[in-house]
Amino acid sequence: MEKAPTFAKLNSTNYREWCDNMEAYLKTIGLWRITSGKSTKPSKSSPPTPQEITAENTWEEAADKAAGILFLAVEQEQKIHFSSNREDC
Repeated sequence: MEKAPTFAKLNSTNYREWCDNMEAYLKTIGLWRITSGKSTKPSKSSPPTPQEITAENTWEEAADKAAGILFLAVEQEQKIHFSSNREDC
């Protein structure tokens, strides 16, 4: 489990600093490529091979982890911007 970020959470005034810190943090834990869109969800053949299923599951777990880290790194009033990216709770 990664150590939680130690920089200030995103608020209405610190986007640039937060963005730089979050990029560096996600790079150190290997999740930046998913967050930036450079790593996309692996495609599968039909029917999918066991390796393709494993690759997709691994990618989805990393994407979920990145989304959770981002959500927890913003102040409450900024979380409204994440509503379209969340599953119903």
